[in-house]
Amino acid sequence: MSRAAPLRSWLTPPEPDGPGQYSITRTICGIAVAIAVVVTPLDLLLIVLVPAATLRWIVLLVAVDGGCALLLLLARLGHPRAAGRLFAVASWLAMTVAAATAGGVSAPSIVAQPVIPVIAAMVLGWEEGLVAAGVCVVTVFGLAWAQTAGVLPAPAFTHTPFSRAVVIASWVGVLGALVVVIARNMSAARESAEKESRGRRAAQAKLGDVIDNAPFAAFSFELRDGVRLLVTGANRSADRIIGVDAQRFVGMTLEEAFPQLVEVGADTELHRVARDGGTWDTPDLAYKGEFFQGVLELHAFQTAPGAMTVFFSDVTEKRKAEEQVRYLAYHDPLTQLPNRKLFNDRLHVALANAQRGGVNVGLLFVDLDGFKPINDRFGHAFGDDLLSAIGERLRSSARAGDTVARFGGDEFMVLLPQVEGIGQVEAVARKLLALLAEPFDIHGEEVAMGASAGLSITSAEDYDPASLIQRADHAMYRMKSEGRGGFRIWE
Repeated sequence: MSRAAPLRSWLTPPEPDGPGQYSITRTICGIAVAIAVVVTPLDLLLIVLVPAATLRWIVLLVAVDGGCALLLLLARLGHPRAAGRLFAVASWLAMTVAAATAGGVSAPSIVAQPVIPVIAAMVLGWEEGLVAAGVCVVTVFGLAWAQTAGVLPAPAFTHTPFSRAVVIASWVGVLGALVVVIARNMSAARESAEKESRGRRAAQAKLGDVIDNAPFAAFSFELRDGVRLLVTGANRSADRIIGVDAQRFVGMTLEEAFPQLVEVGADTELHRVARDGGTWDTPDLAYKGEFFQGVLELHAFQTAPGAMTVFFSDVTEKRKAEEQVRYLAYHDPLTQLPNRKLFNDRLHVALANAQRGGVNVGLLFVDLDGFKPINDRFGHAFGDDLLSAIGERLRSSARAGDTVARFGGDEFMVLLPQVEGIGQVEAVARKLLALLAEPFDIHGEEVAMGASAGLSITSAEDYDPASLIQRADHAMYRMKSEGRGGFRIWE
């Protein structure tokens, strides 16, 4: 690598960190090179050329050097653009004051003014560099006019051929550097914009491939005339989910393609997403259209101003499975009766209502008589079918509002949420036991069953659910011990 390579790399415009931003490191290098290559040699040259009477010129230029050092600290703190602006303004003010107070436009002011646009272009970008250059030109010619008009005194500096050569070389060199910096900045900005555009197009193409091969339906829409949403495309999975060729919807409005979405008010949210951006989701949309009937999950998001993509996922089977899981959590899978958990929930609600309303709650604890021998004789499958038939008979005979639950094994519980007294509970018990005593026909086999029941009822001072169940349980076992096929009341 040549010795000039580091200098060329320093003079190269900084790599963009983002739109309009440049790396702090390259900015610091640019400022340092400008100070070392331009300002400091001018200080030394002016010491030789300028008479002692104009020593304040030297002081001002040296002050500029010191100010640059402070500005480097500001740049290192993460504010390079602020540092560049401050330097440009401070340099311009210093040079202008020096020229106005030291005898007009002299070689020092002419040489120093072009430094400002170079620094501005290095640090801030070519647009602000051009502005700084224009300010410098106006300042120099304005001061020259003031000198010619007699507003400012004649310069105390006398030009020599050597000093004129220095002035010309300085202007040519510094303005040339300004042109190079501006050109490179413009080129870097253009390349950055093209690179960003290529990356965006590649990302959009990749996203399009992902959406096109996604397992859910995807429809793209565009907002026309600010009011109409037109279908502009559909992916491959849309055919499978909708059930027809989804391309038939391209060119249709939202109302024409998916009228059910308009009926449920989804069109308002979809228009908002296409117009204003953001997203919109609906987890469960019961859709009953011409080609699709089921439950849809929708997710809409804006892809460009006035455009959006909507994902359609068929969650019909998923929702059915979830509903089945919820059902099995509260019901016995064999008899389809409420299980112990659901029974306890309803018992707590019934007791709370009874306590507020001043009514009674009754319980029947029913245990089958002789079920085990039948199960052992005919097998478990036969026993399961018998339990299902018993559960159906109990459910069909229960009053509206009563709950018949399978507690486990061959035990059933009946909840009577509103009874006037124990006599009403006894009447229900007699009816249920009579029904269970009637033979069951299971796979052509006539089976005679019986049952024993224990009854309990709330008292004015006791609405505890555990106590109510325990009393009914004890009454049922007392019936078992005394002789089966009837009921006993806890007393």
